[in-house]
Amino acid sequence: GRPAPGPCAAPATALPPALGPQNPPDFQAAAVRALAAHDHPKVAELLLTHWEGYGPAVRREVVEALCARPDRLAKLQDFYVAKGFIQKATPIDELYTNAFIK
Repeated sequence: GRPAPGPCAAPATALPPALGPQNPPDFQAAAVRALAAHDHPKVAELLLTHWEGYGPAVRREVVEALCARPDRLAKLQDFYVAKGFIQKATPIDELYTNAFIK
């Protein structure tokens, strides 16, 4: 038969729709926290996909979730560079501060 999905397969597919802008901010924030609790390698990408649809409180949740893990922090930095928010050499403390300005 088919192998059982890994421990994060269900959240990685079930939670992203909850991040969308059609949902209230409290619902989005809960989805961010739930998704961030998993080790799936796509968590950072999934959290950043709906960035434009997040309000300030949800963006803060996303940034805190991404800053909590070095592998995810690198994805946040790459995202900010791609969006033109920061330069590649921006120190991490400025990266975190800029999260709440954009």
